[in-house]
Amino acid sequence: MTALALAAMGGRILLLGWEKIAFKQMGEGEDSLAVVVLLGWTGALLLLPFAFFEPLASWSFVPAAAAAAGVYLAGILLYVRALSEGQVSLVGPVYNFNVFFLLLLSVLFLGESLSPWKVGGMALMVWGSTFLNPGVSLGASLRALAANRPCRTMMVASLFIAAGRVVDARVVGLLAEHPPTVPYALVQAAFSGLYALAFLAVRRRTSLPWRLLRSRPRACLVAGACNIYAYLLLLLALRGLEVSLAEPLSMLGILLSVVLAHFVFHEPLKGRLLGSCLMLLGAWGLFL
Repeated sequence: MTALALAAMGGRILLLGWEKIAFKQMGEGEDSLAVVVLLGWTGALLLLPFAFFEPLASWSFVPAAAAAAGVYLAGILLYVRALSEGQVSLVGPVYNFNVFFLLLLSVLFLGESLSPWKVGGMALMVWGSTFLNPGVSLGASLRALAANRPCRTMMVASLFIAAGRVVDARVVGLLAEHPPTVPYALVQAAFSGLYALAFLAVRRRTSLPWRLLRSRPRACLVAGACNIYAYLLLLLALRGLEVSLAEPLSMLGILLSVVLAHFVFHEPLKGRLLGSCLMLLGAWGLFL
């Protein structure tokens, strides 16, 4: 565990805390594909100056970055839609199920095994989720949460993003022992924006990203910066931290998001902060 890795993780937590706020400010009432175009290409432009300082011996990582961008595209589209349609303090903590899906994918495809700690962590995450949209009983609370469309959308988004993490960890590792960090993130962001623009072209709505940029330039810049720099800091943190520690630490950002949503959007804080803490503890247990 290096000082650089810890510093990178600290920066990532702060950026993730504000990211959900920025995504809602940028995407509320807008087409999710237009949002992803701007997120991808804004992120690529923000990374471009740093790419010149990292030696690049081979372009063999490009197919892996393109593949990862395709997987992440579905996740980010649903992620943006969930935040734009729902309350940040309600749907944001649901993203914590990302690590639950990451565990299942690891068991299915990487041969990892379950343990009592992991089963307990799953139960704690489910219990914590009931505090986000409380009912008169545990079952009623879960039904109320399941009936919320943005929460269901965020749940599916977390599945796709977990799959993207598997692509990052496995595919890139097969192509290069030490893949270039900044160029990999840059190429992936560029491909993500390109894919989204292609879907808009099929619908003949390619002007939407530019309209969004003109109407909300500050929100677009802040959201793009939070998104790409948080991802870059994760890649840097993984040089000194194991994934089993980095993923739960990253979720500390949701606590900041819930508090910020209370002050920025006047969303309720009571109960949701407790639920977020319980889900965070449960997610941590998945990696014990």
